[in-house]
Amino acid sequence: SPIAWFAAQKWVEAAGDDFPHSLAHVPLLLPTRHSAVRLRIDHWLERERIKPMIVGEFEDSALLRTFGAAGMGVFPAAAFTPDDLLDPHKLACIGTCREVAEEFHLIYTARKVLHPLILKLLAGAVTAGTLHHHAVARFAESE
Repeated sequence: SPIAWFAAQKWVEAAGDDFPHSLAHVPLLLPTRHSAVRLRIDHWLERERIKPMIVGEFEDSALLRTFGAAGMGVFPAAAFTPDDLLDPHKLACIGTCREVAEEFHLIYTARKVLHPLILKLLAGAVTAGTLHHHAVARFAESE
């Protein structure tokens, strides 16, 4: 999934103007350096010549999102982040970074009845076109 950048209302205007270069002028909350996506984000920031003002680094994506929702800074997350996670916190997507993607792997057993969350994830992946062809056939059979 491509990475999108999210902000609480207090940062939406500052971060949304002249995206992505506006990221140099707002506090950023990022995954820690040992995260695979962090290396891709750092390279992208360098390519865009953005010198980030990093105010927090988090190993836990839920904690990162919680600090972002509290207005502590702008943060990256998968572009397919469900609206129900964003709406209660009044977070807004300020831009998408298609050059940086985060990979998710879902391993499941083929059963007649799949868990509703697995169905939702698979449906989102089919819509986004990121589901591998062999998994699409299995998913179609399960519906």
